[in-house]
Amino acid sequence: MTDADFWNATTLLDYASVSTYSLAVLLIAPALLILIRQAKSGRAATLVAWVVAAGAILAAVANGIEDGLGYKEFGAQYVLGASIVGLGLIALAALMASGRRKIFALVPTLTVAGLLAFSVGGGFLIAATWAALGVLVATGRTETVATT
Repeated sequence: MTDADFWNATTLLDYASVSTYSLAVLLIAPALLILIRQAKSGRAATLVAWVVAAGAILAAVANGIEDGLGYKEFGAQYVLGASIVGLGLIALAALMASGRRKIFALVPTLTVAGLLAFSVGGGFLIAATWAALGVLVATGRTETVATT
């Protein structure tokens, strides 16, 4: 009885679960834009990051409306947004891995792994990955050493 019911939200736990999941998906958008700026991966990766950010916004809003408000008609929009996020993260990881700062490709790679394993705790992998990046950005440890 303690498991949240995402598909048919009726209890406070259900609505809290839908809301936090939607918020987490929404936060992918600004996080990716910060990531791509830190990684300095080039135009193609930047374009893909913007597309994935748009997909994340679509998925988050559609999920909130579908599961939070009970409008099942928004399921297709959620699937579209989530598909853009999943496939886009794979493309982004490949583009970042081909760039100069390859280590940043781990972030979208581990995010995809966490999404695929979400039902068995993949969210913790996603949280740890992005928290580690946040600490590195906040402490200035993502900047490259200038070459002279």
